[in-house]
Amino acid sequence: SSSSSSSSSSEVYPAPSASSPPLSSSLSPLPMKITAAAAAAGSPHSSDSSHRPQPQQQQEGLFKKCLRPTSAMLSSLNLKPGKNKISFCVSSALQGQQAVSAWIYLWNTKSKIVISDVDGTITKSDILGNLMPLVGRDWSHEGVTSLFTNIANNSYKIVYLTSRAIGQANTTRAYIHSLKQGSQHLPEGPVIMSPDRLLQSFKREVVDRKPQEFKIRALQDVKNLFPNHYNPFYAGFGNRVTDVVSYAEVGVPPSKIFIINPHGEIKHINNTYYKSYPELNAMVDNMFPTADAEGHTVAEYNDRNYWNEAYTAHVDSDGTSDLSDLD
Repeated sequence: SSSSSSSSSSEVYPAPSASSPPLSSSLSPLPMKITAAAAAAGSPHSSDSSHRPQPQQQQEGLFKKCLRPTSAMLSSLNLKPGKNKISFCVSSALQGQQAVSAWIYLWNTKSKIVISDVDGTITKSDILGNLMPLVGRDWSHEGVTSLFTNIANNSYKIVYLTSRAIGQANTTRAYIHSLKQGSQHLPEGPVIMSPDRLLQSFKREVVDRKPQEFKIRALQDVKNLFPNHYNPFYAGFGNRVTDVVSYAEVGVPPSKIFIINPHGEIKHINNTYYKSYPELNAMVDNMFPTADAEGHTVAEYNDRNYWNEAYTAHVDSDGTSDLSDLD
C-alpha cells in the first residue's frame, strides 16, 4: 500500500538468524511489525546483549517476516464486504516504483462456497485450455458461464482452484475474468493457485499426477477461516478423480461433486446420470437452492418439496371432497 511504502525508509528489516526456521521459497513473506520488547522476548538470543535492539530501533520498531497477515493487520485494512484490491509496492533507483496487485475477499462466516477447477472443467481440456486462449480461440465448455452466474445469483460464492503455477496468475485471472458466452461472464471469485514455480507445479500435475496434494492443503486453509463447527463447502466441479479426492477430503458432500469430461458430459460420482452445463442450469434452483444470510438454503419452491408437501383436502358444505373424483 502507499502508506506502508512511504514509511519504509524509517523501518528496519533485520536479517533472519541462523537458528530461525526456514521460510518457504515458494511464498512471498509479508512484513509484520513487532515491538522491540516482543522481539527481544521471542528471540533465541535475547540473553545476548549483542542481539538486543538499540534504543533507536526501539523507537522505530522491528519487522519480522511471516507468511500470513494477523487478524490485527487485516482489521487495519478497513476491508469492505466483497472484493477489495490491495497492492504490494517497492521502489528502486533503477526501476522506480513497482506494484503487484491482488484482491482480498471479505465474506460472511455463513457463506456457502462452490469450488471449480479451471483446466478441463471450465476449459474443454487441460493442455489446449492453456494454449487456445493465447491464440484467441474459445476453448470453454458451453453453458459454464450461465450456470456459474445463476449459482452466484442464488447467493453462493465461487472459488476457482487450479494447480497452475503462481507465475501464471495474471494470464489465469485475465482468462477467467474475460471469458464471455453470449451476455454472461463468469462470476467474480478468488483464484487460488499453486505457490510453486512452473516446473514444480508441472511435475506434480503431469508427472506425479498428484495435484490433490496442493488442492487439499489450499482448501483446508480456506475452511480454517470459518468457525470450527461450520463447513462452508457446498459443491465442487472438476474433471478428474483427483478432484473428487480433494473435494471429499475437505467435506464437500458426495452428492454435490460433479465431474465433467472433454465432451461436456457431467456425471455424478455414482455414475447414475449424465448431464451438461446447460441441463444443470435448467435445474439450478433445485440443485443450488437460494441461500440466506445465515447460510440456510431456502428450497420451499422446488419440485421435490412441492410434490412431497402434505395436501389438506377441502370439504364442501354438502360433505363432498375435492378428492371425490379419485375414489
